[in-house]
Amino acid sequence: MKAIFLSLSFLAASNVAPAQGLGDLGKDLFGKAKNAVTTSVKKEVKGTLDDTWSKKIAVGDFKGALKELKKSDPKGHDKIWILLERGKVMQDKGSLPGSTERLIQADDAILEWERKAIVSMSGIAGGVKAALTDERGTDFWGRGHDLVLLNTAIAINYALMGDKELAAVYARRQLNRQLENEKDNERRIRQRLANREKLESRRSASDKDKEKGKAQGNVEGGGKKPHDLDALGKLNSGKHEDFLKHSEELNTWTNPDYEDFGIPYSYYVGAILLGAYDSVGEMRDMAKGAAGILPDNTFVQDLARADGLGKKVYVLFENGQAPRFSGESVSFPVSEKIGFVKIPYPRFKPVTDGRAAGFLVQAGETKVKAQIADRVDSIVATEFKSRIDGIWVRSVLAAATKAVANKQANDEIGTIGTVIGQVPMLTTEADTRTWRALPGEHWIAHVDAPADGELTLSTLNKKGKARATITVTVPTDGPSLVYVRSSAVKYIKARAQSLK
Repeated sequence: MKAIFLSLSFLAASNVAPAQGLGDLGKDLFGKAKNAVTTSVKKEVKGTLDDTWSKKIAVGDFKGALKELKKSDPKGHDKIWILLERGKVMQDKGSLPGSTERLIQADDAILEWERKAIVSMSGIAGGVKAALTDERGTDFWGRGHDLVLLNTAIAINYALMGDKELAAVYARRQLNRQLENEKDNERRIRQRLANREKLESRRSASDKDKEKGKAQGNVEGGGKKPHDLDALGKLNSGKHEDFLKHSEELNTWTNPDYEDFGIPYSYYVGAILLGAYDSVGEMRDMAKGAAGILPDNTFVQDLARADGLGKKVYVLFENGQAPRFSGESVSFPVSEKIGFVKIPYPRFKPVTDGRAAGFLVQAGETKVKAQIADRVDSIVATEFKSRIDGIWVRSVLAAATKAVANKQANDEIGTIGTVIGQVPMLTTEADTRTWRALPGEHWIAHVDAPADGELTLSTLNKKGKARATITVTVPTDGPSLVYVRSSAVKYIKARAQSLK
């Protein structure tokens, strides 16, 4: 285990051999690491969010949700996270200029993070933090789908404010994010397959060693007791049963259509906004992106074949609340020397209670039921499933490293024990951050513009009965966009804007 600790924390930043004592590195070096970690802890305390604001959304109170969100400063590791939450809640409240400002601030911060590949510490200090903390102690910059939906939200804001040019700009930017996700996903799949092959190879070699050990009369295998390094080397095949159960539960929410993290809703929105900008070729290409994922969605297929937007009303429905993560932990046996260690991990929690089961659009005598474009629940679950093994390994390594370090601090690791004492909160907390102000589902519909300019929208319960209804005025002589937000079947808000 000492070798593991050394390799994780320091070997990347120095040429120290695993067996070498840490005292030789010098107290001044550990002083710098301690200061860096302590500074990180102070920043981390700021900006955490509780559930109060999301409970306001559940009852359609976006104004109240925003008031609660304003109590948290967008600083430290949570800066981008809080900006995303504020920006989306402001959009749903109807404060489009403020929403756009917050979302662009988040987008700019993400771009800056990507350009500089920011890390909170470097060298030895960075190694210390990497070994002792889980993802909760790092900057939140969103997942691949967040970056797509961020640009989609900005594009919708500009469209609703009547700026078709900037709406088209961000429609193209969300497409670029989609394409980046596809490339990253290809690399992820290749890496996952490569890791699986390595794991199977190690298992095969381990089985051979065990058989050899048994032949020599040693039930431990290999003729010697297992070393701590061996225990941690088998983390991927030695998960706690509760964690494994949760991993299996995710399969009920994942969707192979989202394996490349493509988001049909964003393709559909992008197609509409590029069509409004008179870029019909781009409109068709964007619509085909959604059509490839949704072959049975008539609204997507219609747009993919259209010569333009025509005199239609395009309705976007954002339904329910996005899933969240709860902080869970299990006691896991790391080694004979250390025993059981508390391992934190995030647990996927969908929020489906009270959600509308569908939507109805009425224009004059015409009644049309909306069709689902995608489920954010499934998109988030699929992305989370793709990295859940890595989360487990990092969590165990972080917790085990701290446990070993504390045990050996006085007589083997020296002053590093002081540094470790500064970061207990980071080593025992699961990273539950996710963009929770997003809806749980996206629905879409379009109808011919009504002659009287009146469009009625309703939420539907599981029996197909209308529960909440709102009427908006739309132009009769050209295309228009209607944005609808329903956090629960009892609540509905809508805003319309001409695309002519």
